[in-house]
This record gives sequence, structure tokens and C-alpha cells, in this order.
Amino acid sequence: MSEAHPNPGKPFTGVKTTAYFPKRDQGVLKLLQRAFEQKLLFTVAATNEAADRVVFTDIPHAGHPSQCSQPGFLQKVKTALRAKGIE
Repeated sequence: MSEAHPNPGKPFTGVKTTAYFPKRDQGVLKLLQRAFEQKLLFTVAATNEAADRVVFTDIPHAGHPSQCSQPGFLQKVKTALRAKGIE
């Protein structure tokens, strides 16, 4: 097992997803771009019943536009990024 993949050599399933982000905070967007470049937003998860698959890490994402405008959402994103060394 490696940090990049729980079962090296075994195929994994990709993901098609959409995440939303409020336009009002471009600073956090830049932090998210850095996290993406450092491969901190997604990981491969081992599953018991299905093939290994790509999943989001613990950095919050909004799957619907209304989620990203909820109170505290951006602060949760910033806190998660800070915990991964992205400031």
C-alpha cells in the first residue's frame, strides 16, 4: 500500500463531479488551486464491495450552489486547507 494508492497495480474508478465555489472569495480559490496542484483534493479509496475509486479528501466541497453560500462554509474550507499546509 502506498500513500497515493491503497492497492498499487489494481485499477480504480475515476469520478465525474462538479463542485461550486462563491465568486466573492478568489483568495480561497487560489488556495484550492494550490491544493489541487499538490494532489490534496482527491485520493484513491479502497472499498470492500466495489472497485477502488477516486474520492474527495477531507477538504469541503459544495455539490450544489446553495451549499457554498452557507454560513461558515468558506471558513471550513480555509481550516481544512491550513491543516494540509496551504495558507
